[in-house]
Amino acid sequence: MKSDPSPLAAIALLAAAYVSYMVASVSARLGAVVGMRRTYRLGYVGAALIALAGLSRLALDFRQPNAALRTALHDVPLAAGALMVIVIAWTYWGWLIHER
Repeated sequence: MKSDPSPLAAIALLAAAYVSYMVASVSARLGAVVGMRRTYRLGYVGAALIALAGLSRLALDFRQPNAALRTALHDVPLAAGALMVIVIAWTYWGWLIHER
């Protein structure tokens, strides 16, 4: 699959990292009020991994790396970061879905 060297994909990932950071920040405030454990820190790590994926995509698109390097620097941090943020969002905000 040929990669598009457009920087818009990297900018979209950086925007997702910012949104993930905001989710972690709001979850930290909710956790402080409710008295939950401090697992929101995992959200900050997830946001950093998503930002790393965005920056590495920007750098790797101009270099055309092999598949292993792209997987290690882009795909794995993106998947791990997104999973961390989803777990944090579900942990802190899942009660909204289960309320009746």
